[in-house]
Amino acid sequence: MVGPAAMLPRGRREETVAIATINPATGETVKTYDEMSEPDVERCLAAAAAVHQSYRLTSFAERAGWMRQAAAARHRSTSGSLISS
Repeated sequence: MVGPAAMLPRGRREETVAIATINPATGETVKTYDEMSEPDVERCLAAAAAVHQSYRLTSFAERAGWMRQAAAARHRSTSGSLISS
């Protein structure tokens, strides 16, 4: 597999750039993420592909159940803060 660095013009080096999440209302930097190396990206893509192979065999009903459970957990974790706001 040819990576992005191999596609750069000869002699040119790729710059490392951090990615920041910025609150558009305040301009505040909420979180900064370091750039991932090509091997890290490849490892993440391989893991996602492997999980996809098993998840694609699950039924819609099973996945819907997972989503309901996640929504209920989210509701439980935020319901107190919504009332006190």
